[in-house]
Amino acid sequence: MNRKEYLKYQYNYHKYISKQYNRLANYHMSISNIYNNKLFRKVNTNEVNIVTKKIEKPNIEVRYPQITNLENKLVEQQLNKKLKSRAISLMEDQERDQYNLVYMDASYNVKLNEKKLLSIYFNNYGYSKGAAHGGMLTNSITLDIKSGKEYEIKDLFKPNANFKKRLSDIIKKQIKEKDIYLLGEFESINDNQDYYLTNDKLVIYFQVYEYTPYAYGIPKFDIDYNLISDIIDMKGPIGRLI
Repeated sequence: MNRKEYLKYQYNYHKYISKQYNRLANYHMSISNIYNNKLFRKVNTNEVNIVTKKIEKPNIEVRYPQITNLENKLVEQQLNKKLKSRAISLMEDQERDQYNLVYMDASYNVKLNEKKLLSIYFNNYGYSKGAAHGGMLTNSITLDIKSGKEYEIKDLFKPNANFKKRLSDIIKKQIKEKDIYLLGEFESINDNQDYYLTNDKLVIYFQVYEYTPYAYGIPKFDIDYNLISDIIDMKGPIGRLI
């Protein structure tokens, strides 16, 4: 097998792996929706039209969301710039981290689209020639589609609430209950902690190798809003959902 044939083989193989990874993630999301009876109740959506755009290079495909039907076109432009920027940021990180990159596939999931809120989770899978396995990177963004505001995790809670300790304690409890193997001790979330929102949960997640080995995937911790209702800023984004 010559070099050209080898690279083509690696490209097709990891394209298949990436598609299976995304298919499995969507399957688990569907099962979760059925379990929580969310498929059988009316959802108050924003009626925001989201289309998929692509960035394509040799052996690279990055899909990202764009909004098309907001009345305020200035806000729409601002939001779309932020959404594209998140996808590009992951792509650039993957290109920098993966030496001799053979393949990259990136996509997104809309986790929340109601009450004038949009929360989107981005994922990026890349593989380098000769690597034992591919690399996974993720990020997310939560936006107000009326004002264009981007919400950091601190914006979800009351000004003086010690939300970092509260959320960290919940995560520690879940780690213990699920008997999750850690590469190092988990002490606390950080000031700019990655998260996304669903209609009934705050989801905290970490990157591969941040606390867990590659085989575990992206560690995610679901936190029901009712567990933290006393520290939620009712004028903030979560306040609209409860």
